[in-house]
Amino acid sequence: MAKPKGEHYVSNKEFYAEMIIFIKARESDPELMVPDCIGSKILKICTKLAFRPNFINYTYRDEMVGDAIENCIKYIGNFNPAKSNNPFSYFTQIAYFAYLRRIAKEKKVTKLKAKYVQNLPTMGEFFAHSLMDSQGHDNIDNIYDDMSKLIQGYYDVDLSDDKPAKKPGRKKKQPEPPMDMAKEFNGE
Repeated sequence: MAKPKGEHYVSNKEFYAEMIIFIKARESDPELMVPDCIGSKILKICTKLAFRPNFINYTYRDEMVGDAIENCIKYIGNFNPAKSNNPFSYFTQIAYFAYLRRIAKEKKVTKLKAKYVQNLPTMGEFFAHSLMDSQGHDNIDNIYDDMSKLIQGYYDVDLSDDKPAKKPGRKKKQPEPPMDMAKEFNGE
């Protein structure tokens, strides 16, 4: 038995009727703001699209939704009822491509961050360069002492060699070598 079809979260017929009214009203007043009924439908479309499997796991999903809403509002005047009677599809496509543009931007930023971190000097290089004297001779012997003083002062950490006593625990059993290896080792 077929499952009864439920109501869609945005009714395309209602949305189309509201868009026709809005476009006619906007012809007389180009500065007319988008009404709440259309804005709420655009918000639902953009939010629901973010839960598709190809967009759900991005950490910047809120930015994707924001970009999509912005683009839908920006291009709301380009909807032509003479060419299409499906505003739901029109705004879904705008939101979809806004998501793809945001993903491309974020990937670019991630690559730049990775490149920046890769080119950072290591702690050893940093201290080696910072400890050179005026003649260009380095004081490598003092690097550890200076670094430990810096870390102790900055993080308020004790780097002394006094290690706390280990907690008694179970000893791990060493695996026995295979018999062939044991014979070779013993000279047999």
